[in-house]
Amino acid sequence: MSSDPFHIPVLLREAVDAILTDVEGCYVDGTVGGGGHTEELCMRLRGRGRIICLDADEEALSSARARLQQCAERVVFVRANFADVAAVLRAEKVSGIHGVLLDLGVSSHQFDVHERGFSFRGDERLDMRLDQRQELTAWALVNTAEEA
Repeated sequence: MSSDPFHIPVLLREAVDAILTDVEGCYVDGTVGGGGHTEELCMRLRGRGRIICLDADEEALSSARARLQQCAERVVFVRANFADVAAVLRAEKVSGIHGVLLDLGVSSHQFDVHERGFSFRGDERLDMRLDQRQELTAWALVNTAEEA
């Protein structure tokens, strides 16, 4: 396994042990992040086993793609929010899955990159967008929304 500065997965083996029910199954990582959990899951899959990886953050997807090059034939990457998983599965012609992994929250990488505007440690504007395609930033929201 590789080490990735983007994110170090928490409870790696426990999470993968819990989700893996069929080594030839289809799984969804709805918040792939740096790809640590998916890497472990991918190493355990056999035959037709595959993983659909979603993330709204393009930087996270790029990191995961790089980390998971050795699993490229088993992994599909889609820039999407996990709330859109049904549409993504239809588009990928997947009729059923064996498990879903959601590592919810913001990664330490997103806090550490000051330009992302998730942290109070720097002087940057609040941004806090996981999906940079969204126009509304946290700064705009708190400075233009009515108090009510």
